[in-house]
Amino acid sequence: MNRIRMNKVYRETAKKFGVSTKEVKREMQAAIAEAYNSRESQGAAEAWNGIECKGEVPTLEEFFFFVLEKVNEKVSVDVLD
Repeated sequence: MNRIRMNKVYRETAKKFGVSTKEVKREMQAAIAEAYNSRESQGAAEAWNGIECKGEVPTLEEFFFFVLEKVNEKVSVDVLD
């Protein structure tokens, strides 16, 4: 997902909920940080394995690219099975 498409997602989400795109990004980043920092169970910790992030917590873009990569892997495996 490129930056232009991500910005469209932010704009559409903001419009749907009647908030600014800045608020959408802030809330999404807060949710990612909370989930990333509360990896208490082994399953939750494993779900985050392999994510590359420059800081202590993945950015929105790092998170989205990670998720898209996981989805692509899953689709590829399902197609090959």
